[in-house]
Formats: sequence, structure tokens, C-alpha cells
Amino acid sequence: MEEKLMTENEQWFNEFELEVKDFKYLQKLKGKEVLSFFENELQNWKTLQNEMSTKYHTIPSSLRQLTALHQEIDRSNQILKNTVLNDSIDKVKDAANNLIKTVNRLQGQSPLLVYSKSTLGVLLHDSYLMEPDYGEGIYKYFNKQYIDPNNWKSLKGFIHGFIFEAGFDSSIKLKTDIELDLLTKQRNEWEQRGRDVSYEFEKIKSQLQDWKENFTLDAEKWQQDHGEQLEGLKKTKESELDTIAKEKREGLENLEKTYRNWIQIEAPVRYWKTRARNYRKRGWFWMALTVVFTLFVVEPLFYILYNTPDSFHGRLLQGDPLAIKSLIVFALIISFLTYLIRIAARMTLSSFHIERDAEEREQLTYVYLALSKEGKIDEKDKTIILQSLFSRVDTGILKEDSAPTMPSIGTVIERFIKK
Repeated sequence: MEEKLMTENEQWFNEFELEVKDFKYLQKLKGKEVLSFFENELQNWKTLQNEMSTKYHTIPSSLRQLTALHQEIDRSNQILKNTVLNDSIDKVKDAANNLIKTVNRLQGQSPLLVYSKSTLGVLLHDSYLMEPDYGEGIYKYFNKQYIDPNNWKSLKGFIHGFIFEAGFDSSIKLKTDIELDLLTKQRNEWEQRGRDVSYEFEKIKSQLQDWKENFTLDAEKWQQDHGEQLEGLKKTKESELDTIAKEKREGLENLEKTYRNWIQIEAPVRYWKTRARNYRKRGWFWMALTVVFTLFVVEPLFYILYNTPDSFHGRLLQGDPLAIKSLIVFALIISFLTYLIRIAARMTLSSFHIERDAEEREQLTYVYLALSKEGKIDEKDKTIILQSLFSRVDTGILKEDSAPTMPSIGTVIERFIKK
């Protein structure tokens, strides 16, 4: 039974018609088109409000009025929608009649009901998004409402509304048609000029093509005449570039090799520099000690010679025991102190000798690196220099202290200068 009523409601509602209109807009709706039309209208104006709230943080009062009108229609529209689905045919007809009355009442009174699909609705939608006061001025013009003359944007909208309405007037349309004819004539003239310009362009384009072909022929002829010369010049430049690249590559390899050599010899250089500094200090220390020992020998000797002890007054040749003992003791003391002086002197000379040797090895290292950078050193010369750098040092303390002969730095430099 309920399925039969629903089918009857839908069958009747499909034949139901409603006419909607606003300024220069008229549309007939039928059946379910009525429900979707008013739902879409309300949704469109609410969406516009949300966009304006996001963009300008404000909603014009005229837009609020317009949305309120559509909300009133939507309430009747929703009642009709629910009635079609759930109630009897009589209630459906009553709800449909109420919707018609609501729409006709709102379409015939102020404020004006505007639909978003109409030309005026599209104009209001774009104007509101462009400037709220501008759209409100248009809406107030069609509602014959007062606007603030000091609000220039609202006044511009008001004037725009007038122009929009006047555009549909026949006398203004006639004037517009005359102006349109004039514009059409001017357009035809410009089109003719455009064709003339196009003709001249094609003519110049043809001339450019001829010039291009002639230039290509001349270029090919010049290339044939000077091809060999250009090829020779090209090979010469390539050879020069190859030579420069080879020199730069070799220089880079020498730099890399020198850097690697420096990394390898950096630690010995620091060692020899530190060793030279230490042995310099030792040399001065042993020199000071030698001076002290010498003073210890010379001063007692002069003292004894000028103040001869009583034990030396005896007769040594007659075998006086006291004189012999005194002489032996004095000789032992002098011999011991002399030996200490000799050791201190040799340690002094040895320290300064080793210091000089370390300095020469340090300088020889720098010479080796410089020659390596210039590429003036071969394996034989490298062996000589490394033997000199890392040979044993003759300290000078022991006579049997022998080591491989070390060439001096002057000898090494002289050898490479002769090259």
C-alpha cells in the first residue's frame, strides 16, 4: 500500500511545474528539477559568503538578505521533498502549493530575489568577489535602496547597475548597434591592413630566403677556398693545446710528487730541527763546563806555584818521602782535571758538530724537495741525497767512529748546477 502511494506521489510530482524569474531571467522547472534547483541556489550563495569571509573577513548586508530569501524558499523546498517521500498525495499537493506561494511572494517584493544562474546573479557574484561594496551598490540599485554617496566603491556599483539595466533598453541598444556598425567598419579596415601587412611580410620572407641561400652558397665557397688553411690552423692549435695540457699535467704530477715527498720527509725535518736546537744547548752547556774545569785547574796551579806547600820544600832528588808523595798527589790531581777538561772540550766540539750536521741535513731536505718540484732529479741522484740524509753522524768523540762519507750540501747543489 505504501509503495503504491509513493509511486503515485512521484508520478504526480514529475508533472509538477514551477516558474522562477528575476531581472530579465525566466525558467520553468519540472518535477525533481525544482528540488535540486533551490538546493543548488542556496548552496551557491552560501559558498559565496564563505569565500568572501575568507578573502575580506566581511559579508555585505545585501548578500545576507539575498541568502536569507533563499533560505526561506529552501525551508518550503525541504518540506516538499520530505512530503514526496513519506506522506499522502494531498499533503504533497499542499506542500507544492505552499512552495509556489512562497516563491511568487518573494519574487514580487523587495528585496529582490536573484538567482545565481541569471545574468544579474552572475554579475552580483563576480562583483561581490571583486569588491564587497561594489556588489552591494549593484544590488541596492535594483532594490531602489539608498546608498552612501561618500562611499565611492558603492557608488560605482550603483552606476554599474544602472548601465547594466540600461543595456537592455531598446533606444540604448539602437545607439549601440550604430556604434557597433562603426566598429565593424573599423575592424574591416584593420583586417584589410592586416592582409596588406601579411602580403608584405611574405614578400620580405621570400627575400630573406633568397638572401639565406646566397649566403649559404658564399659560405660554402669560402669554406672550400680556405678549408685547408683552417684545417692546418686547427691542427696547430690542437698541437699547442696538447703541449700546454701535457706541461700542466706534468707540473701537477710533480706537485703531487713533491707533496708526497714532503709528507714523507716532514717528520725527519722536524727531528733534525729539534736535534740541532738540543745539541746547540748541549754545546753551550759543555763549553760552560769546560770553562769551569779549566778554572778549577788553573787557579789551584797558580796558587800552588806562588804559595808552595811545606811538603814541596823537601829534597826530591835526595829521596825525601814527603816531597815524593806531594808531587805524586799533585800530578794525579792535575792529570784528572786535565782529563775532565779534555772530555768537556770534546763534548763541546761534538755537540756543535752534530748541530751543524743536523742543520745541513735540514737544508738538504729543502733542496731535495725543490729539485723534485722542478723535475731535475733522477734515481741515481736521489740515492746520493737519501744516503746523505740518512747516513750515520761522526760524533768526533771516538777515533774509530766511522760512517759512510756524507756529501756536503754545497757538493749536492754543485752537482745539479752542472746538469
